[in-house]
Amino acid sequence: MIIKKELSEILSLLSNLNISNHSIIWWAFNFTSKNPLSSGFFDTYFHKKKSTFQSPHLKLIKNIIWFFLNLIKSMYLLIQTYFFFISLENEKSKINVHLFSFVDGRKRGNMDTYFRDLITEIIKSNPKLKVSYLFYVYRPYFRNNSALKFEKNKKINLLSYLSIKDFFWCFFQLFRIPFLKINFSNLRFKNSKKELNYIIRSQMISEMTTGFIDNLIIFRAFRRISKLGQIEKIIYPFENKSLEKLMLLALDNIKSVGYQHSSVSPRHFSLILSKDEIKINPLPEKIVTIGEITKNWLINVGNFPEEIIETGVYLRGNRTLKLRKRSFDKKNPKLLFVFSSGYDEVKKTINFLDKGNEVLDSYKIKFRFHPDFPIYGLNKYYNNWITNNVDSISKKSLNEELKWCDILVYISSSVVIEAILAKIPVINLSIDIYNSDPLLNKKLSLKKVVTNNKDFKKAINYFSEISSKDNIRLYSESINYIDKYAISKTKLDVKTFL
Repeated sequence: MIIKKELSEILSLLSNLNISNHSIIWWAFNFTSKNPLSSGFFDTYFHKKKSTFQSPHLKLIKNIIWFFLNLIKSMYLLIQTYFFFISLENEKSKINVHLFSFVDGRKRGNMDTYFRDLITEIIKSNPKLKVSYLFYVYRPYFRNNSALKFEKNKKINLLSYLSIKDFFWCFFQLFRIPFLKINFSNLRFKNSKKELNYIIRSQMISEMTTGFIDNLIIFRAFRRISKLGQIEKIIYPFENKSLEKLMLLALDNIKSVGYQHSSVSPRHFSLILSKDEIKINPLPEKIVTIGEITKNWLINVGNFPEEIIETGVYLRGNRTLKLRKRSFDKKNPKLLFVFSSGYDEVKKTINFLDKGNEVLDSYKIKFRFHPDFPIYGLNKYYNNWITNNVDSISKKSLNEELKWCDILVYISSSVVIEAILAKIPVINLSIDIYNSDPLLNKKLSLKKVVTNNKDFKKAINYFSEISSKDNIRLYSESINYIDKYAISKTKLDVKTFL
């Protein structure tokens, strides 16, 4: 279990390591982005720091074994990528603007996961521009790529730009990992240099097959694009991930616009940089936010340069649902639990509810899983708990589920924005060490924050007694904040992105 003091320690450590070691190879490791969800470095760091029973020789042998095992796995991944690459059409036409997006198996429909119908709006307002999607398809390639078969707009697969030389280059970079010099000059040591070197080296080896090799492939593909000189601008979902930094380093002659496409929270450490770290962190020429709140947060908390940040709109927002919620029976509330940030969030919620199981039978509980973290990814214990205690799993549209529920319960999901817009009261389970509230801990009339079952019941009772008139008043107070946080896409000005 990580405590706040340890969390501050690891964030400072990673920031200083980034300042001292920034390079193409360094950024290819996901742990450098300081995201506890995309890398196991946070837990690994404190687990290994407290493990003193292993001898130095045993640690070395263990790392050598893991390196060669992951080397074999990396070769397999490269071969997988190569077979997908040779199946792609090699179309390299002149394009003015690329919308770079990701395909990960989610149903796309007729809109993009991140940009929705932005490409249509750009083409409509600038008919002379040649605009195209540039897609990076996640593994499994062929299955996920099938989601694009109904895409009507022009599309190009990022990996189609690769050449056989790029695969060999990526393979040889793997051999640099055991010998990569790590600069600790910017650090104050609480532990020995050897111990810290072992922890970081172990993490590098573990990431060989979980991001490192794919990030390098992305870098090489963008470098090919840059050399061709056929693209003027690229618009991409901005999260300050490792692959984004490699993309920007490769596209040194192409204009770039990052779209901060979703909510932010104090847990988004990849968006919180020190004043020295921001100087070496690759950034786009412009960052377009979803609203004023996130713009100010990036500047004041994240230390991003004010001159590159511009207020945009919430392209993914849904303001079509306008409910007039009424009071409900506090003994039999309909609770919609929404998840977004991995299985750990689901497990913590189940553990939380299990402590108050004397009232579970009277609650109507529905779980809504994130597409990236479906229910079948949970182990047998948690699946059985859900079977015995949860009334149903959400399979309908978000609008339908919001119409059904009396209260929305969340830890980190941006669905809270849609809920408040639909006049639905929300309860934030503040049970995450990382402080994951996407509303940035703002006190709102339609929101209650709870840390235990006693407060959870109180919040349900409070919202159950709100009359229809009171609900409208509370909605009016809360919507002022949401309107600034996630500006309606009806106010879209395409020029903001161009």
